[in-house]
Amino acid sequence: MHIEESFEISVTRRLIPKLAPPYRQSAQVYVDCIPKLYLALCRHDVNSKYSKRNYLAQYLHEDPYIGLCFIMAMVDAKLLTLENKRLSKTHSTVIVNPTYELVSMMVEGGLPPILKQVVKEGCEVPDAKVRYGIAQSSHLLATEGITSTKFKINKFILDLYKANEPYNDSIMSSRVVQCAELIKDERSFKFGCFLDSRGREYTDTTIGISPQGADHEKAMCIPIFSEALTADGLRALVGAVDDYSEDSRYIGLPTMESACLYAAQARDSHNLEWKQWDKPYSGMALARLISDYMEAPELPIAAFVPRDGRCSGLQHWSALMRSNAITDRLGMELSEAADGMDIYEFVAYNWEQILDETYKYMATRKVAKKPVMTFAYSATRISAMDNVIDMFPEVDRKVCCQLGSQLFNTTNKILQPIVSGVEWLKVCVAIICATGTTQITWDTPDGFAASQDYRVTEDKDITVVIRRRKHKITIREDVINEDGSRNPKVSKHKSAIGPNVIHSLDATHLRMVALRLKEVGLPAVWVHDSFAVHANYIPFLDKVIREEFVKLYSGNYLQALKLQWEQKYGVALPDEPVMGDWDLNIIEKCERFFL
Repeated sequence: MHIEESFEISVTRRLIPKLAPPYRQSAQVYVDCIPKLYLALCRHDVNSKYSKRNYLAQYLHEDPYIGLCFIMAMVDAKLLTLENKRLSKTHSTVIVNPTYELVSMMVEGGLPPILKQVVKEGCEVPDAKVRYGIAQSSHLLATEGITSTKFKINKFILDLYKANEPYNDSIMSSRVVQCAELIKDERSFKFGCFLDSRGREYTDTTIGISPQGADHEKAMCIPIFSEALTADGLRALVGAVDDYSEDSRYIGLPTMESACLYAAQARDSHNLEWKQWDKPYSGMALARLISDYMEAPELPIAAFVPRDGRCSGLQHWSALMRSNAITDRLGMELSEAADGMDIYEFVAYNWEQILDETYKYMATRKVAKKPVMTFAYSATRISAMDNVIDMFPEVDRKVCCQLGSQLFNTTNKILQPIVSGVEWLKVCVAIICATGTTQITWDTPDGFAASQDYRVTEDKDITVVIRRRKHKITIREDVINEDGSRNPKVSKHKSAIGPNVIHSLDATHLRMVALRLKEVGLPAVWVHDSFAVHANYIPFLDKVIREEFVKLYSGNYLQALKLQWEQKYGVALPDEPVMGDWDLNIIEKCERFFL
């Protein structure tokens, strides 16, 4: 199959389901525009007139109106974006940009020149918009702080990646390298962002370099804010490399001894032991900074260190329910559990007790981590089975399913105090759906209007012609009643409400922390429940994280949610679960809340 034909089929499958009547009947006309779009995206002239909406519409079809409708249909399908560029007080132009998904479909054919780029020095970062949700502005002050951090390309990591990875074998990897090469000499740049329907923040670029990307993509961009390291800063920096490497040889070593070993590894990158690290490129990025420090301790370095929630979903659920069932395993008590096990290790240990001797070796923290971590987000028995199958492909599939089911039962038993909250949310949305509501909304404590929208759909076959060959595309579209209304998909609403509420709350926590750091002008890097600042300011960040978490849960949010929904949808909901007696304020003293 030709590369272009593969691209056309991929786009067609994504585009046609998004077409609304009367465009469905004209689907073939739109499909015929796709080959010209492919050629336009592959042009290497950055100033190509085809990057402007009206010119592109004329290029795509002899009838510019059809070309324009095709562009708008692609925008609705989240395959293109439109960006308004003001040229003067009276003139502006609309630029067409491919989304990450569309670029991914371009398996080969060159690097499109109109990728969603970083915001270069001297340019304004556009306001963060809410995609797939409710348009609003409540988040803008926080996102101004989030997008204010300045970055540059980490040339050490760029060269390291080029020397050690077959990046030309993958369009995604080659895109990262080519884009990094294009901007590696920029003094600084910023990343725009957007929010999803729950309020979670995402970097708004499609160039492959992102602080929220894969290990090498994150390591390739480094904040420019620099300071000479303090003793505490060095300790935090070395601890971060420990986490990235997960190298047992360094556990328990004095800070300076570990620093010397990491610095030596950075200087001798041809020794590929670092490739065995859990996050090799992020680890090597920080190891190089340690090397710089060892050579000249008085010079400023851009040593940013992350702080991550310890199973963030369970931390939020524990606070919501005021349950102390597992708080001593989540860094939410003054002292850790007496046995020293965190929540992942504890579940693995209890799972091991019921396993046959033959399979006890499977009961490790690593195997238990994913089922436990996703439990707060409505993980299922099937997902636990799949996790064991993936971790142990050499073991009989039927056996893995049985073991995965036992792991799910163990997790469910340990986390039972939290299950009642999830079940209450499911009952509530089922009652709301009974009114015919397809989009359920709720306000977070900081005023963000979060939402989820799931509808009953049906499959329909559409036949289109690509290069004189017929292709049958199965699409899924809303079931429309005689009165024009749509039906809510109750099962999907019930399975999604727990994860979506928790995601909306951890996004609220991020915005609250972002506002605090914005007040003092401290740059930071943000990845959902992971916040990074310069190593010297880790104690300050830890303090802010704890204080804002306490503020977030100072009231009874589930009770507030019940009142919101009853008033908005005119329904009577059952009382929220009774809160436990765990003392939320203890969080302010918990130094291991985020690690």
